[in-house]
Amino acid sequence: MTSIAIEDEDSFLLKVYQNRKAMGKDVFPKITAIPKGHRITPDIDLLEIRDYEKKVIGYEIKLLKYSAQKNDVPLTPLYAGLGQVLCYFQFGVDQVFLTLCICKIPQNRQGLMRTLETKLKEVCNFLERFFLNYSPYIGLELYRQDESYPITLMSPKQSFPIISDKEIEHRKECLIRRQFSWGNKWLKEMTKEVKNSPKPECFKKLPDDAPIPIQDCSHCKYKKGCLKELSKFL
Repeated sequence: MTSIAIEDEDSFLLKVYQNRKAMGKDVFPKITAIPKGHRITPDIDLLEIRDYEKKVIGYEIKLLKYSAQKNDVPLTPLYAGLGQVLCYFQFGVDQVFLTLCICKIPQNRQGLMRTLETKLKEVCNFLERFFLNYSPYIGLELYRQDESYPITLMSPKQSFPIISDKEIEHRKECLIRRQFSWGNKWLKEMTKEVKNSPKPECFKKLPDDAPIPIQDCSHCKYKKGCLKELSKFL
C-alpha cells in the first residue's frame, strides 16, 4: 500500500479507501448517483458493501486541520460531518461512520492532539447519552496525525430500519446490486498522482516494509520520513 501524505480531503479519502481495500473490503469512493442517473446530495464519500451480511456502510470523510491564524484546530468540520451522515440513511445505507483525521499540527503544538481527543470523546459521550439511544446507527473513528490506522471512538449498535420506507429499500437494493455511479475515474487519477509524485532521494532508498516515523523529516522536509530519521527507530 502506497504511503499517502494527507494534504486535503481527497488524499485522506484515498488513504481510507486503500486501508479498507487492504483489509479485503469491497469499497467504492465518491458515490454520486443511486441508481445510475439519479443524482444524490450530498455524495457518499466512501461506500462499503458486505454481501455476506447484506449490509451497506457509508463513511463521511472530514479533516480537522490546524489553523495558524487561530492557533487551534476548528471543530466546524466535525459538526458539518454529523449533519451529513444523517443524510446517508435516505440513500439505503445501514450504518455510517464519521471518519476524522487530525492533521497539520506543528511539532511545538502537539499537546493539541490530546486536547482534541478529549473534546471528541466528550462529543461522543453526549451523542450516546442524548441522541444515539434513538438513532444508534452512527459511528465515529479518528486518524491521528500521520498514523496509518484509526481508533474507533464510537461504534454503531444497530442498523437503520430501511424496510420502513420503500424508496430507501429500493436504493439499498441498487447498492447491493452495484447499480450506482461512483468515482472510478477519480480513483485512477488520484492513484496515479500519488504513485508519480516526486520523492526526495532519501525516501527512494527506503525498503517497502520500513517503519515510518511520526514526526516530519528534519533533513528533507518530506512528511513520510527518511533514512536518517528512521535510524532513530530501527
